[in-house]
Amino acid sequence: DFQKVSELGFSVSAATYNIACGFALLGESEQALTWLEKAIAVGFDRSDLLRSDSDLDSIRGEERFQKILARHGID
Repeated sequence: DFQKVSELGFSVSAATYNIACGFALLGESEQALTWLEKAIAVGFDRSDLLRSDSDLDSIRGEERFQKILARHGID
């Protein structure tokens, strides 16, 4: 469970990103976006994945997604 991994401090940015992906796949947009913002805040900076990972397809078109990237200087 990625949430437990995150809580324990192991690969926090990757685990947190994967939680965001899981919520996106479940159609839980608000949770996905919240976890995505947390992932970026703790160091997730793989703009290639943010732009192409199919796990995020359900939220990529959302205005909040774009705002999160812009706020963190990810283009």
